[in-house]
Amino acid sequence: MRRRHHQDEPVDANKPKKSRIERLREVLPLAWILVRPRLPALGLGLVLILFSRAAGLVLPAAARIFIDDVVSGSEPEKMRLVLVGVVAAAMVQAVCSYLLFRVLTVRTIELVADLRTQGRQREEEASRARDDITKKAGIALEDSVETILNRLNVPNKNEIEELSRKIGLLSEKVSTLDESGRS
Repeated sequence: MRRRHHQDEPVDANKPKKSRIERLREVLPLAWILVRPRLPALGLGLVLILFSRAAGLVLPAAARIFIDDVVSGSEPEKMRLVLVGVVAAAMVQAVCSYLLFRVLTVRTIELVADLRTQGRQREEEASRARDDITKKAGIALEDSVETILNRLNVPNKNEIEELSRKIGLLSEKVSTLDESGRS
């Protein structure tokens, strides 16, 4: 069997390859989480399969009795027994197949719904984590830029606004002096 390489996974040459047993030990707890709540349904499914297979053995036995006893003419009264046995076995197989389909279909739908819910929860958690990291990174970037500008003696917004205010006051005083000098 040829293994496929995942293109999304980064290849690390220094990382030792995990054995099948180690990978199985990682996967089994995850599989158990999915299987454990569905054990009763799986058990019922197994019992239904066993009943269905047992009923499937009735036809070869009935054929043997039919050929050996009924066709040969030694016991023609067994014809009714063979017919009832074959019809009963077919009905058991049909009921078991139907119930097995219903049980496993319902459990599969529930599993898919659970997995979708878990997927949505993981997406929401990842979105919150991404937003938190983005916010922290923005704050860290602002702090870094402010530190660099302070080291270079570049005035910040508040200092520039204060200087503008002072220049405005100074301009008013100069205008006042200029008008008083003209008069």
